[in-house]
Parts: sequence; structure tokens; C-alpha cells
Amino acid sequence: MACRRFGLDYTFGDKGGLGLTLKLVSTRKEDKWAAVAGATWYPQNKVRPFGVDIGAGYVVDNAVVSVGWDFLHSPQIGVGVMNTKEDCQTVLPLPGEELGEVPVW
Repeated sequence: MACRRFGLDYTFGDKGGLGLTLKLVSTRKEDKWAAVAGATWYPQNKVRPFGVDIGAGYVVDNAVVSVGWDFLHSPQIGVGVMNTKEDCQTVLPLPGEELGEVPVW
């Protein structure tokens, strides 16, 4: 089951910049490598404000650090929060899912 992570990404080049991202991460186990895929919103980019990316990340205590490629922009690096202690389904529900018990960090 993929876990969701919310965070900040920086995409290099003149078409990217700092963005807010929501990613799916292949594992929530700490000190493990994971595949990541997501979508990013670049609020300062008026021409192409959204991006779609894939990459690899390393899961640490309640966070993921990732590197990848944004298909609409260029290479990116990112860091984001993710609950590595509780069930993935309680972090950020997808449309149609119920918000279970939200863990306190």
C-alpha cells in the first residue's frame, strides 16, 4: 500500500522553482529507500503552474527526502512530512475515503 506525503519540492531550471507537492511513497518503513510519484503546484510559475513527477526517496523519522524528474519541468529535490508510525490510511484520505483517527505527532 502506498502512503501519502505532503511537502515542498524545488525544481531546477527557469520553468520550476519552489512548489507544494503531494506524493505517493511506496513504503512508510523508516531508513528504507522508496519509489515516489506525485504532483506539484508551483505558485510563482504563471506559464506552467503544475508538474507531474517520479523519483526515489529515503524515508526517515516522519519524513521523506526525495530526488526525481518532473516531466513538465526538470529535475527536482524535495522533503516532506509523512507518518511513519501509524497506518497510512489515516494521514491524508483520498476522495471517497473516511478520515480515520488522525495521529498526533
